[in-house]
Amino acid sequence: MDVDADFVIVGAGIVGASIAWQLARHEVGDVLLIDASGPAAGMSGRSFRQVRTHYSNEVTTRLAQRGLEIFRDWGEHVGVGDAGFEPVGYLLAVAADQAEGCAANVALGQRLGVRTELVPAERLREFEPLLAADGLACGAWEPDSGLVDPVKVALSATVAAQMAGATTVFGRPVRALRTTGDRVTGVVTDAGEIGAGTVVLAAGPWVPRLLAGTGIDTGIRLHTLELATVRRPPDAAGLTTAVTHAPSGLVARCDRGPFAVIAAYPAEPVEPASPADARVADDIEARVRRALRAGLPALAGAGLVETIAGVYDVTPDWHPLLGPWPGVDGLYLAAGFSGHGLKLAPAVGEAVADELAGRAPAIDIGPLHPSATPRPLRFAYGPGARA
Repeated sequence: MDVDADFVIVGAGIVGASIAWQLARHEVGDVLLIDASGPAAGMSGRSFRQVRTHYSNEVTTRLAQRGLEIFRDWGEHVGVGDAGFEPVGYLLAVAADQAEGCAANVALGQRLGVRTELVPAERLREFEPLLAADGLACGAWEPDSGLVDPVKVALSATVAAQMAGATTVFGRPVRALRTTGDRVTGVVTDAGEIGAGTVVLAAGPWVPRLLAGTGIDTGIRLHTLELATVRRPPDAAGLTTAVTHAPSGLVARCDRGPFAVIAAYPAEPVEPASPADARVADDIEARVRRALRAGLPALAGAGLVETIAGVYDVTPDWHPLLGPWPGVDGLYLAAGFSGHGLKLAPAVGEAVADELAGRAPAIDIGPLHPSATPRPLRFAYGPGARA
């Protein structure tokens, strides 16, 4: 394969496709998007589909806010397809130990123009009637958030990139990076080498493997994500929104018909050896039912219809690595999204394309550069929580 490009983007998921589209539309050089399979064939196709703006620091809040803006008017921004956006809202419910962090995040969002409010425990059921309010202290409600279809997003962004002049190569796994001294000069595939002015690694949990042998340690670890589709009992009402019941580790969203999609996080994350090794754990049904009894008891008897497993690429501070790797010319990372790639992808595409074109992005992603100090960034919840 004798193909050269100014920019080679590895990974045609939601992040890589967004970057390819933004680069191609600004005509800053030859753009090639390559993937081992095709658009959204990896973890993007296993997304929970939820988009919201509740974050703990300015850069991720602004990226998610801009992402939501683009998703809501996807056809207008991209010029082809739609994002399948469903404005069902988002409700986060927390116990007393996370109330301060929740309030701080709501205040941050409000300062940045997000439509969000801090809701006392006694009002939470106004926004999701199925929610069990016992033991909760407060919550955050976002009426403008909702659900999107990540496959539609990746496909339409890819088509938009092609229409803007990008080349796409699918079904060709990238096996390694081509290097010369301290510079990345392209990628190696089974069909030959592809020369590149800059290689953008947007391949999610496959990034550590692609960097093997380069001496670059991103600190990215793999965490299994399990999703369960359930059918509500015949006498139960359905979910009306996307909701997180933080004390039980339950994340749930409404789905069409009598269905809902559930994630019930284990106490300790499961780390597969590779993305291909992700498996649904034997205790998934018991874990889902436990979480439902605690957070959405009306659905505790729901029938388990389907389970799937995917993989998060998680950084030590649970924030993505966006930017050039220090000391290595020609390598740009867009990885380590830690489960937030879908929400941030449209704005990440804009910001990364601007940086690669030598322009200052509208949203400063400098705090997410691999070389940024100080890291880690503030994160209010979960195993990566820090002030």
